[in-house]
Amino acid sequence: MEKNHPELLHWAMTHGIIMGVNVQNSPFVVTHAPITTYPFRFPETQFSKAIKLSKAFNTLVDNVSLDSQWLHETLQLTAENDHFTGMLVQIHKIIQIERITQPIRLGINRSDYMQHEVLNDPRSLLQVEINTIASSFAGLSTKISELFSSNSYNRDANIKIPENNALQNISKGISLAHNLFLSTTLSTSAIILMVVQGCERNFADQRLLQFEIQEQHNLKVIRATLAEIHLKSILEPGTNHLLYDGQLVSVVYFRAGYTPNDYTHPESSSDPSYLLTHSPEWAARLLVERASAVKCPNVAYQLAGTKKVQQALAAPGMLERFLPDDSDTASELRSVFAGLYSLDAAAGTDKSNSEQENELRALIERVVSHPEQFVMKPQREGGGNNFYGEEMVAQLRSLEKTQLAAFILMERIQPPPQLAECLRDGVAVQRSCLCELGIFGVFVAHNSSGVHWNEYGGYLLRVKPAESDEGGVAAGYAVLSCPALV
Repeated sequence: MEKNHPELLHWAMTHGIIMGVNVQNSPFVVTHAPITTYPFRFPETQFSKAIKLSKAFNTLVDNVSLDSQWLHETLQLTAENDHFTGMLVQIHKIIQIERITQPIRLGINRSDYMQHEVLNDPRSLLQVEINTIASSFAGLSTKISELFSSNSYNRDANIKIPENNALQNISKGISLAHNLFLSTTLSTSAIILMVVQGCERNFADQRLLQFEIQEQHNLKVIRATLAEIHLKSILEPGTNHLLYDGQLVSVVYFRAGYTPNDYTHPESSSDPSYLLTHSPEWAARLLVERASAVKCPNVAYQLAGTKKVQQALAAPGMLERFLPDDSDTASELRSVFAGLYSLDAAAGTDKSNSEQENELRALIERVVSHPEQFVMKPQREGGGNNFYGEEMVAQLRSLEKTQLAAFILMERIQPPPQLAECLRDGVAVQRSCLCELGIFGVFVAHNSSGVHWNEYGGYLLRVKPAESDEGGVAAGYAVLSCPALV
């Protein structure tokens, strides 16, 4: 245990780098967000490569979201065996049947990477995942970059801290979508609706974005839970405009709705038709999807960010399918893909055709023999959901073949550790750590006028103990930091 760095903590807290402590019982009691006491070294070449790929990943996600048939086919077995994914697919199918279009598309994505160092392996940067819903920490990461660049922080003049405009760029993207909505609908004013969880520890990150939108773009932002949207919203007859508490909504920006915990299930029902009418949260999600408002993300974008889609895009020829005019870019994206493996090969496969089943059996045997080389991922966001080591092996041995379709297997990335001093709850501890780089991307497009903005949005760096499998900050596994480019 080391000194608690009072000046660093006071700078952080007076500049909004804070989180709630016990928001349910004491909503205004806060502490500093968990952070490192100095920047974390990161190779400049890999940082630049990740930034270079951001626009291409934005385009890829958008193109995938527009291919409804491919999404439904790719997610069919997953949706049958994972209830949450099944509900999202059901909403998407309803929208398709009702011929509801999404003329304006707003993507706020975050592609997460880790360094990879393995003997005789030329790869050096691999993608962990791409997040298409509730991509968080733009606010706090911007402030942390300011902290380590400030005169108050006694840093080595030779340390290179990259500029981080995540807060400004994401607010600009939301503002652009808002203005597109006004011009498309010939409206004069509207509000932006930020969908949040009821007891949100990470409120400051969200509020920083809200205040940036309000102060820099002069737009009104209202926060609401899915349950509140259910109670206070209607669709205007004839236009399908979303009215929240009587106010026209231009953009619905989701910072919730990415986990099953955000939705209630009355009478423990799992029937989609019942839940879409009797669960306030699921009913609200469908209502929003039917509305004319810009969704960030719309349900197709959320499906495009699932782990199963990530795995399917790694198959030969898939990137070329969605980026048909740019094979070089497809190759660049593929260069950062870790090994990704389907677990639904045997599900729905006739046993007389044994090739797929033999491949799956061989894959599972390989994982059982070398569990340290793999991670088993469900279709979840938010941290703390994956299976590693013996727990993964137990899952593979115990689940039915159809149940395996709810998961994918991914090659475990091997990043190099380095010492870092981590501050959590006022206590600093030095330990061996790994880092994960998040690259924000902002994408705004209109069906008629094309792409209005496709840009790198800024960055996030999270640091976790080398012995920790998971990496979520809000989930308690990691701390926030800033890259020192080397």
